[in-house]
Amino acid sequence: MVKKAVILCLLAFFLLSLYSDAVLAEEALDLTLYWVFDNATYCIKDVGKVELELENKDKVIVRITWIGVHFEWEEKDYYFALDLSSNPIEISPGEKRHIGVIEFEVYENAKIGKNLYYFLIQYEYWNGREWVSREWYTEDFEIYVAEPVSVTWWLGKEKTSYFKGEKIIYTLNITNNCNRCIRISSVGARGDWFPTGVYYFIEYPEPPIINPGDYLLLTDLDLEVPKTAEVKWHNIETVVCYEVAEDGGWSETECYPVPEWYAIEVLERKLPIPNLANLFEILSGVGAAIGFIIGLFKKFAGKKDSTPPPPPPQR
Repeated sequence: MVKKAVILCLLAFFLLSLYSDAVLAEEALDLTLYWVFDNATYCIKDVGKVELELENKDKVIVRITWIGVHFEWEEKDYYFALDLSSNPIEISPGEKRHIGVIEFEVYENAKIGKNLYYFLIQYEYWNGREWVSREWYTEDFEIYVAEPVSVTWWLGKEKTSYFKGEKIIYTLNITNNCNRCIRISSVGARGDWFPTGVYYFIEYPEPPIINPGDYLLLTDLDLEVPKTAEVKWHNIETVVCYEVAEDGGWSETECYPVPEWYAIEVLERKLPIPNLANLFEILSGVGAAIGFIIGLFKKFAGKKDSTPPPPPPQR
């Protein structure tokens, strides 16, 4: 919610009578306007509301007859307004009154980013003899028109190196900046080993819906490093595709390329190659051990096959 207040101080001035030397002094009025929008940000084609209150800090009675808000995407002298002339809202000294709610639309010519707006209040005050009409133009203020979604994302592991064939796990945090519901149809990721504009997409047959001002956390998303990727540093990017609620359905699918990216290093798995000198020593040791075992076996076998000499003849 966005809350602001602005104070009107009408400086005292003098009216010279055309018919006499008498001077009427009109006291300054001290009025405060309060307002609150129904969303922090808006998107193009959004319909929003602004709720208004006015406080009379002066000593005279004030009647509000008309109040409007002008956004810079409107033509000059056009307003979204409340016409109260048939039933003015009277505010006594020291009183704070609810004025009403103005509904407005964000036109397609609005800028993405900051847009200016101001209020015009038409009112009357009682000077002791009659009602005097006045207008009050507030200063300019800023309202933010955003892309329908904003996205932050991060890798699932705190590392920057991945082997060919390994999966990169990532998370997307998607915020709905509109005053309407948004549904996510798919998300995608790409490494620069893909051709430009090509992503590996994850589709959602039942798209998750994000309410106005809310967010959606998508976890355990993955992108596999292909075995054909070059062994070097690569950039990883993501994209979110969505539809915005419209009367009777949903808009056409729009895709938002997330501006932030990550750099990762692609590595290739290799079997360790032992030192040749060490390998020769190992093989020599193994050969000697095998020779020793064979020698023992032959010696044992020879003793087993020999027969004792015959006894000497008896006389």
